[in-house]
Amino acid sequence: MRPRRRMGWSAAVLLPLAATGLALPGAAQDADSPPVGCLHGSPLPTCSSFWLMELQVSDAWYLRELPSGTYRGDGTQYEWNLGHMKNIGDRWAVGGTLSLGSGSDGVFTGARARVRRWLGPDVSVELEAGVAESNGGGGWYPSLTAPSVGARFNIQDWGSVFVRYDALGEPADARIFFPDAEPVEWGRQDAIRAGVGVGGKATLAVSGALVVAYAVLVALVAGEWT
Repeated sequence: MRPRRRMGWSAAVLLPLAATGLALPGAAQDADSPPVGCLHGSPLPTCSSFWLMELQVSDAWYLRELPSGTYRGDGTQYEWNLGHMKNIGDRWAVGGTLSLGSGSDGVFTGARARVRRWLGPDVSVELEAGVAESNGGGGWYPSLTAPSVGARFNIQDWGSVFVRYDALGEPADARIFFPDAEPVEWGRQDAIRAGVGVGGKATLAVSGALVVAYAVLVALVAGEWT
């Protein structure tokens, strides 16, 4: 099997994140400056910069099957996006996110830079580009990073809908296990997914509820073994 290839996902997002000037939520530089690190984004002059904390679920509209009849990536994917953006002028913001969740062999599922265009004080559209992490197709393939692009409609970081394209896999690997398999067209598996998400305080509330539910479940299971 060919050695696992990785793209420079850290450079794709960590540099944009650093450039936004991370700050604590709601902190202000001075009395006359817009707040930095808002929990729910708004254009200038309401916020100078803001955090991205998103909990999202998506499903694949289209997922190309690999020669072995298996797939990289999951049909349904659950992710937490953590990031930061900085307003550049009255209409634009730039930043990036790291994604954690299902769909890969580990907890890391992607890293993407984002550009946001404010359509009003509460509504915006976004474009994102970076890398996604695929899983190993049921153990037949090595997991690896691959290109990922998407678009998102956002309402003040309370809720959003999005579409995303991920280029997954190295189908040539399949011929090691299946010598007669034909390579997938263009040498990759294409995945187009759509999803919805919540952000900001809603993400904190849902995440907190999940943590409590998990703790209760662990306590109940532990109690059965004592």
